[in-house]
Order: sequence, then structure tokens, then C-alpha cells
Amino acid sequence: MNWIPLASSVAQAAAYDPMAQTIFIRRWQGEVWAFEQCGPEIWSAFMVEGISKGEYISHVLERRPYRQVRTV
Repeated sequence: MNWIPLASSVAQAAAYDPMAQTIFIRRWQGEVWAFEQCGPEIWSAFMVEGISKGEYISHVLERRPYRQVRTV
């Protein structure tokens, strides 16, 4: 998986699996979360420079099915 570093106090890095339409978020504590049913337009909007990653996670991604895939 190709992790992209984020300039965020909430998330350290993000990755996208287009086949599964899943966004993976690695938090600073080491937890990894998978947000499902995220088409490429959601991934592109999330990666726009200057938007608050924390706000996007809480207002958009957490409204989709999600699960923790790795714990610390």
C-alpha cells in the first residue's frame, strides 16, 4: 500500500485502494482505520491541500462504513 504523509494533527498518513474503494487512515497513535464505499471523488476531495483532514474525517468519512484494521 502506498502511504501518503499528511500535514494533520489527527492523521499521520493515508492510502487508497481503488479496487475496494477504501480509504485507509493511519493515526499518530499507530491505529489504522478503513473507510469503505469511498469512490475516487471522495479520495480526491480528502487529499486537497489545505482542507482540515480531521474535519473531513468526522464530517464525510465517518458517515460511511468504517472499521479499525490495526490497533497499537
